[in-house]
Amino acid sequence: MIKAILIDPYARAITEVEHDDSLASIYALLHADCFDCVRINTVGDVIYVDDEGLYRQDQFFAYDRYPNPLAGRGLVLGTGSQGESIDPTITVEDLEDKVRWITSQDALTMARELDRIAAEQQKLYGERVIHIPVADILESQE
Repeated sequence: MIKAILIDPYARAITEVEHDDSLASIYALLHADCFDCVRINTVGDVIYVDDEGLYRQDQFFAYDRYPNPLAGRGLVLGTGSQGESIDPTITVEDLEDKVRWITSQDALTMARELDRIAAEQQKLYGERVIHIPVADILESQE
């Protein structure tokens, strides 16, 4: 078993959990059918999140300076040199300092700012900038 850390915005709790190094375990812990990951440091720790969370979830959190709102549960795992899952180096206490529980309005505000920045970049760099308008996704949920 591998140590993992579950970020649960529904319970507003960050807890250590066990992970059996299977995709099924990630899906079950996230309550999701597909996932994406966000790199949170230079040593390979990542937060797995519901890839469709912005479409389906109604609870959000923000991580440190990561500009996107994160929807639904997050699962923190480390990544080894061969891409395998390992115990994360970050601790529950570190995450408690870096995670903020946010409302759907906060998530929408973050998304609108990202969309504004992306629009400016598209003016400068044209089609080389690809951006999914997150605010549109969140507004469609209201």
